[in-house]
Amino acid sequence: MMPQEAKELSIEVWTYLAEHPECEQKKNLPLELYEQIELMPGQCPLCKLYMYKHFDRSAMSCGKQCPLYRCDRIGSAWDRWSNGVEVTRREAAQEIVDKLKAWEPENRTEV
Repeated sequence: MMPQEAKELSIEVWTYLAEHPECEQKKNLPLELYEQIELMPGQCPLCKLYMYKHFDRSAMSCGKQCPLYRCDRIGSAWDRWSNGVEVTRREAAQEIVDKLKAWEPENRTEV
């Protein structure tokens, strides 16, 4: 998957989640959309590109080139979406969409 493809798919996922805040988990996305991400780390095209295992292989994290770098930290948009109520999920998902739209992926080879 190329970075531009990851961006486009991520925008599609998060736009759906912003428009459907009742969708509490990615597994509740429409089947044709979920099937595109279900086997990716974190069910995320960006994690597929940027996630790496630490030397001790006990933890994984994304590199700074990811536009959602450290998305799993407390208070992040992803955290607010994951743990929020419908209004919070809508706002958090839209924040992610906005970040993704503003991101210009670097030109790199397919992963």
